[in-house]
Amino acid sequence: MEENILFIGSGFSFHNMGRFDFTGSTREDSMNNAFQEGLIALVCGALDQASRWQAFAEWEKIPSARYCHPREEHLLPLHICAGLSDDPDIKVFDDFIAGKRATAFLWE
Repeated sequence: MEENILFIGSGFSFHNMGRFDFTGSTREDSMNNAFQEGLIALVCGALDQASRWQAFAEWEKIPSARYCHPREEHLLPLHICAGLSDDPDIKVFDDFIAGKRATAFLWE
């Protein structure tokens, strides 16, 4: 019997609590932008499986990774979702939340 199963990863692509801006302003943050662009390239790029998994294992090498994720628990759901698919994902969200750029992805 074939079943359709939905997995939802509930992390966040920016999680440096001390750097959020809850005043409603949106300012460019070059370190955050560098990480978001690196993350997009990793999960949406046309890497072969071995290269993709090596890059996920070395996620801290993405520019400004530890600035955006001082602790990794809010990024790890992305690893789980990526592990459930052999294909690159689709970026479905790229906007600002609490003054910081954030991205979200979908695997079909």
